[in-house]
Amino acid sequence: MSSAILALRAAIIAKLRNDATLTGLLGGPQIYEDAPRSAVPPFMTFGDVSAKDWSTSTEGGLEQVLSLHIWSKPNIMRPSLLIADRISTLLQDVTLALSGHNLISLHCTTIETKSEDSGRWLRTSLRFRAVTEPI
Repeated sequence: MSSAILALRAAIIAKLRNDATLTGLLGGPQIYEDAPRSAVPPFMTFGDVSAKDWSTSTEGGLEQVLSLHIWSKPNIMRPSLLIADRISTLLQDVTLALSGHNLISLHCTTIETKSEDSGRWLRTSLRFRAVTEPI
């Protein structure tokens, strides 16, 4: 299971880092699995992921529900929502090359904003549903 998760993450990072509009909104290629302490907002990180078997009687498959988080300064929601919209647009039903797996579907199911760390951060979260199958 974890190899499909890691393959999807790598493909998402490559797709997002190669988009000039998104990197412009982020002020650079600030797309991380885990943000370094030196990261300056706004930046994107991966959040939680859950995976469950999605196999049929003839083919293997995995359903993933994953989160991407945009971290930005508090009380400045518009830039964060513009970044979320761009990410959603780039990943909605996209064709991505995954190492060892085929991506069957990927779509954004939820976008949510929330104040974090006693108002120190604004976190905008995108939740995606993906289905993959091994090659």
